[in-house]
Amino acid sequence: MKRLLALLLALLLALPIAAQGEYFNPRDINDAREQAMDVFKLCAFSGEYYSSGRNYIVRWKKPIKIYVTGAPTAQDLQTLDDFIMELGLRVPCMPPVTRVGSQSSANIVMYFCPLAEIGSHIPDYVEGNWGYFSFRFNDYLINKASIGIATDVTSQQERNHLLQEELVGALGLGNDHWQYDDSILYQGWTTVQRLSEVDWLMLNFLYSPQVKPGNKQAQAEKALRQFYGF
Repeated sequence: MKRLLALLLALLLALPIAAQGEYFNPRDINDAREQAMDVFKLCAFSGEYYSSGRNYIVRWKKPIKIYVTGAPTAQDLQTLDDFIMELGLRVPCMPPVTRVGSQSSANIVMYFCPLAEIGSHIPDYVEGNWGYFSFRFNDYLINKASIGIATDVTSQQERNHLLQEELVGALGLGNDHWQYDDSILYQGWTTVQRLSEVDWLMLNFLYSPQVKPGNKQAQAEKALRQFYGF
C-alpha cells in the first residue's frame, strides 16, 4: 500500500542515497531474526493509514480463498499463483491459501481495475495509491479482505510487485517500513519482484504457533525470542 502520485515518486527518486534503505544482509540466523524483529514490530502492530487503536496481532485462522476480478493479465495471474505456492512452502503454519473461481466462496477479492475505480470497490481507499488493501477482523482474526491493483497506470513489473505487497499486507503485516529497500514492504517506491528474507521471517513470526492473535508487541516479542533463542 503506497501513495504513488507522480510528484511523490519524483521526490523519492531525488533523495540522496544516504536517505534510502539498505539490503537485508544479516551475519547469521540469529542476527537475521534480530533485525527481522525490529521491522516486525513496525509492520505487524499497526496499519499504514489507520494505525490508531490497534497495537496487537491480527491474522487469519480460516483457509484463505482469493478471487480475482476485473482485467488481470495472464502474467498477473501467474505471478499470483506462483506467490501462493511459495507462501505454502515458506510459511508452513499459515492457513492454506488458494485462488478460487467464484466471489461467493472467497474471503479475499483482488480487483484489477483502472485507478479511478479502486475506491468504488474498497470504501476506505486512500486516493493516489496504485495498489491498496483493506481487511476486516473479529476477535483478532482477519475474516475478509479486499485488494485493488490499478491497471491503467502500471507496468507489468509494477503490478507484479504491488499484488505481492498488498497481499502480504492483507495477511496481517499492515504497515510499511524504511529499513530494507529489498523488502516488499519498503515504504519508498520500488519494483522488487520477490519477497526478501526479512519478509519471510516476518510472516513466519506472524503465523508462529507461539504468537497468539491479540498479543501485544511485548507479548509476541517475548514468545518469539524464547522459542527461537535469540
